[in-house]
Amino acid sequence: MIGELMRLIRVFNDLTLSELAEILGISVSYLSEIENSKKQPTLDFVKQFSNHFKIRPSTIMFFIEEIDQMPAKKNMKDVVRKNFLKFLKYVESGSNVRLAEK
Repeated sequence: MIGELMRLIRVFNDLTLSELAEILGISVSYLSEIENSKKQPTLDFVKQFSNHFKIRPSTIMFFIEEIDQMPAKKNMKDVVRKNFLKFLKYVESGSNVRLAEK
């Protein structure tokens, strides 16, 4: 999920894979592997990524932490997380994505 979130943040900020890789000083292939969930980013990379986009690392971690203790209906973090990802996908595609969670 972190790779998808990072890709959506990049797209939301109108950056290509190559542009962001150059800004962060990493290879395009490494960034692509992270975005496609083939590799997990290091904590240092998450910090570097979040600093560039002026997002706290804890915000990024919020969207990837696993919360298994609570039932899905009572888990507001999951609802917020899913709807935020839907929102970013909506911005990316310009299509109608249903944002409300039932």
